Amino acid sequence: MFLLPTDIQIVVIRKVAKALNPRGKFLFTSPAQAVTWHDSLTGRESISLGDERYEQTLGAEGLV
Repeated sequence: MFLLPTDIQIVVIRKVAKALNPRGKFLFTSPAQAVTWHDSLTGRESISLGDERYEQTLGAEGLV
């Protein structure tokens, strides 16, 4: 997830929400703070939007 650009991360969350069965579960963890870093396996930039932004996005899609 974190290797994806910000806008695509949001799209993935929307698609997951639509794909889940009612009362389905989506386990997702992220750093609490918004942060970027270089992925040790790929060398590419990784982006975390931080817990506040993810909670807003997940909530907007009906996920809690």
